[in-house]
Amino acid sequence: MSPVSTGPSKIRGAYVSATTSGGGGGLTDAQLRATPVPVSGTVTATIAANSSVNLAQVAGVATATGNGTNTGAVRVAIASDNTAFSVNATPVGTTTVSGTVTANQGGTWTVQPGNTANTTAWKVDGSAVTQPVSGTVTANAGTGTLAVSAASLPLPTGAATSANQTTLGSHTTKVNDGTNTAAVKAASTAAAATDPALVVAVSPNNTIPISAASLPLPTGAATSSNQTTLGSHTTKLNDGTNTAAVKAASTAAAATDPALVVAISPNNTPNVAVTSQVPGTGATNLGKGEDNASASGDTGVGILGVRKDTNATLTSADGDYTNLAADNYGVLSVSHRHPNAIRCTVTVSTATAITAFGGSCAAPGAGLSIYITGILAGASASGLAADAFSTVKSGTGGTCGTGTAVLWGAISAAANITVEEFQTPIKVAANSEICWINSTAGSKFLVVTGFIAP
Repeated sequence: MSPVSTGPSKIRGAYVSATTSGGGGGLTDAQLRATPVPVSGTVTATIAANSSVNLAQVAGVATATGNGTNTGAVRVAIASDNTAFSVNATPVGTTTVSGTVTANQGGTWTVQPGNTANTTAWKVDGSAVTQPVSGTVTANAGTGTLAVSAASLPLPTGAATSANQTTLGSHTTKVNDGTNTAAVKAASTAAAATDPALVVAVSPNNTIPISAASLPLPTGAATSSNQTTLGSHTTKLNDGTNTAAVKAASTAAAATDPALVVAISPNNTPNVAVTSQVPGTGATNLGKGEDNASASGDTGVGILGVRKDTNATLTSADGDYTNLAADNYGVLSVSHRHPNAIRCTVTVSTATAITAFGGSCAAPGAGLSIYITGILAGASASGLAADAFSTVKSGTGGTCGTGTAVLWGAISAAANITVEEFQTPIKVAANSEICWINSTAGSKFLVVTGFIAP
C-alpha cells in the first residue's frame, strides 16, 4: 500500500486515521508532518465541527472563482422561506425577480411622476429656474411651433444697424432713396416747400379704409378751445391770422369786419341777391359823404327826371316811388306847400282883448312848434299905443295868458291891409298857441299861414 500523506493536505481540522499496507502501528504526528506520506486505499476523514473547507474541484472540474460563468461553478439553491437578501449578479437571458429590486440607471429611461401621465414637468435641476447654457446647443423642432428666444443673432452683410440710424426712442429708421431722406418734423414745426417728401402711389383698384382714433393736429388747427359754441359743433373760418366775422342778421357789417374772400369760377354765373348795400364815399365810389368837397373826376350816378308838360299824376297810388318831374325847360316842378301847412283866419271881429286864433293855431302838442311864414292884417281904425294896433302873440292857457311872447305887430293907417311873407319862418315856442290883440275899437281882420314841425 502506498504511503498516506496528511501533512500538507487541503483537509484542515480533520482527524485522519491511516493504516499502511505493511502492517505495523500508525505513524506518529512528527512523522506525518516531516514528509508527505503516500496513501493508498480507502481513507476515512472525519471533519471536525465548524471547520472551514476549501473545495478545489467539483465533479472532477476545478471550481471557478469570481463572477465567471464556468461550468464548474458551484450552484446554490436558496430556500423558499429564506429571508430576503440583495443579489449582485450579471443576468444571462431573462431573469424573474420577486420582491424589492434596487436598479442602477443605464441607457434611456422613461419616467412618470407618481404613477400618473407625464403631464407635469419634473424639476431636474436648479429648482425649476432658468439655467444658463454655454457652448453650442442643437435643437430639433419636431412637431408644432418651436419657441425661440435669441438675445443676439448675427446680421447679414450690409444690414441696417443702430450705427446707420438716427436716435429717436430705442428704434429709428430713415426713409431714404439713396439721395434724399424724407423729412420728419416735430408737431410744432410747419412743413416747408423745401422739405423732401415721401411720394406714395395708391392703386386705383383699391379703396383704402382709414380709421383714426387720434391724429396730431398742425399748429393753429381748429380745436374745441378755438371755437365758439353753437349747438354741439362749431367751426371758425380762419387763415391762421384772421377769423372771418359772423354776425347776427340784425347786426350790420362794419368796415373793420374780417371778411371771407371767395373766388368764383369764370365758368359759372352765380345768382346774387343783394338786399342792402353801403356804398363807399371815395372819389371812385358811387356814394359821397355829407359835406365832402367835390373834385374833378369824381364818380357818381346822375339823377334822371321825367319831362311833364302838363301837371298829371305819375304814380298809381299814394306812397309809391316816383320820378322827378320837369317842364320842357328842365325846370323841376316843386311845391312850396309844407305837408303840415296851416292857415288861421280871424273873421271881422270887434274884440279889443287878447283872443286865441284857435283851429290849426292851437297848441300842436309836445315836441311840436308852429312856424309862421306869412301874416295878413287889417283894421277899420288904428292906434299907436301898445296893443292898439294889430299884434300877434304866443303863450299857453287858452288865450296866451301864460308865457306870453310878442311875435309880430304892424302900425298902419285905418282901413289899410298889411301883408308880410317871411323868408325865415317865425318859430313859436314848443306846444304853444297863437293869439291876437287890437284894443282900438273897430273891425279887425287877420290871416296867419305856416306849418307845424318839430
